[in-house]
Amino acid sequence: MRTVPDDIESRVEKLVLESLDEYDIPGAAVAVVRDGEVTMAEGYGEADAEEGLPVEPTTPFRVGSVSKPVFWTAIARLLRRGELDDDVPVSEYLDDNFVSWDDPVTLAQLATHTGGFEPTNRNMWYDNPADGRSLPEHLDPMPAQTRSPGTVGQYSNHGVALAGQVLASVVGSSFPDAMDELLLEPAGMETASFHQPLPTDLYEAHASGHGGDRDGKFAGLGTAPAGALSASAADMARFMQLHLDDGRIDGEQVLDPDTVELIQQQWFTHHEELAGMALGFAEAYYGAYRIIRHAGGTPLDAFWTELRLVPELGFGLFLSYNDDSGQDPVIEIPETIIEEVLPEPDVTAPESDGRPTLADELEGTYRSLRRGAHEVDSIFLTLNADTIDVSIADDGALLLEDGDDTTRLVETSPLVFQDVETGEKVAFGEEDGEIAYLFMSGSPDAYECISSLESIQFHLLVLAVSLLGTGSGWLHWSPSRDDGESRREWFQSLRTDQRRRARFAAHLVGSAFSLFVVLFLVYLSFDFEGTFTEPSFLFRLLFVLPLVGAVAAVAALVLSVRVWQEAYWQLRTRVHYSFVVLSGLLVTGFLWYWNLLLPP
Repeated sequence: MRTVPDDIESRVEKLVLESLDEYDIPGAAVAVVRDGEVTMAEGYGEADAEEGLPVEPTTPFRVGSVSKPVFWTAIARLLRRGELDDDVPVSEYLDDNFVSWDDPVTLAQLATHTGGFEPTNRNMWYDNPADGRSLPEHLDPMPAQTRSPGTVGQYSNHGVALAGQVLASVVGSSFPDAMDELLLEPAGMETASFHQPLPTDLYEAHASGHGGDRDGKFAGLGTAPAGALSASAADMARFMQLHLDDGRIDGEQVLDPDTVELIQQQWFTHHEELAGMALGFAEAYYGAYRIIRHAGGTPLDAFWTELRLVPELGFGLFLSYNDDSGQDPVIEIPETIIEEVLPEPDVTAPESDGRPTLADELEGTYRSLRRGAHEVDSIFLTLNADTIDVSIADDGALLLEDGDDTTRLVETSPLVFQDVETGEKVAFGEEDGEIAYLFMSGSPDAYECISSLESIQFHLLVLAVSLLGTGSGWLHWSPSRDDGESRREWFQSLRTDQRRRARFAAHLVGSAFSLFVVLFLVYLSFDFEGTFTEPSFLFRLLFVLPLVGAVAAVAALVLSVRVWQEAYWQLRTRVHYSFVVLSGLLVTGFLWYWNLLLPP
């Protein structure tokens, strides 16, 4: 039987202290559980760099999406009691006027991110936690369903938050109060809370985020069940103990062992040979050992967190930083510790045996479904969506290129491939008889095969060329007044002078779109997250410009017919005019495609 090294706590401490110096991070919260016992719950560095306050074991940190396994643990209690059914449409637990989606969705689908709801930042982030509204107000209406529920994974914070509203409805209280009653108080997680704003004593003790986009301790989150938990190292040590000692904390039975088993079993996988999702946890394998884990990040206030459990060994590690520089070490340190705790995987990858099944259909570009489709922030989510290029090597091996990293895999069964170095597997999925998806082991998101015309690079290239065209229209086609011509005479001439009308339309196309793009980017530079969370009146007012540009582009298109029929101007000038018109239409199409033509 494998045992955890006796000095693992000192090893964790050494790595964390080194990371604070190397990455210039103010503070960290750390907890370790082994053999079902809490062996480490510590704070390191400073909770607030300006005030110089130390991180204590009881200092709350914002844990981001590590809130999800905590939340789903509370849901599991109601499932075991029979007060909830994971296979019943959640609409049965909610008021009819709250239901805004078409296809029925179950708790099991929400837990595994297969509810089909599109990702979006709408109604998510607030500078001040006190500025948020009630959970139902943040979720009404829900984002659009872009996939059939239960088919493929598409990470959704709003989907998890919807399950939180189900919890609140069944308990008959607000969501934070329901979490206190069902889990946080019974587990003795005394400094843990989903309340926004926090009680005064917890707020004063709370760590501050550093290096994010806002001032203050931490931001508010509209989709609270998905990421609003504040918890200390001591709290998360007790939570890990709960999951690693059959529901017991310090010998007291807090959860039924069957509830823990229910949470930790696999709830969904894209393929039977791949790691998938437990209830609120993602699965991973290191050799023969199964790990359940979750990462958390709150980019607005810059807290970064990782939680990893090895149930077979009763081992768990929690690590959280309060600075944006913590993004790398929060992953690197847990990976290092797992490698030291678990035996080296015995990877025996088969040799490549010719071209794989459906080789010609596998090649292409695959993009994570964690991207937008109908919301005003769609383009920015798509820009950040992971993209993987798939190709076949001369010897038949599969090559996955993710940025500068290339992974070599060999087919082990039809459409299933194994990494020749780590042994980790990926698989491909079909839709309507064609290869449509790439599935990564343990990832809640599927990757969809896209054409070159769907790539964000192509869209941005079209936009860049089109903006050059509209910009040239603004510069060249200004319908200035003739010498001695009054402003009134100039306006009157627009009614009778076709050439002047054509020039004015082209100038209006260039002016409206150029000004909109500049002001849009300037506005984002001041309040990127807030722009998409709850657009202000001023932001909505900006959308008058693309509407004017679109109308002018259509008018210029109609006028361009006469430009060519009557042979206005020289040939090269007519060609340029047509280029400006086409550019205006392309910008209009781009803005329409990315939901930026009309105000949100």
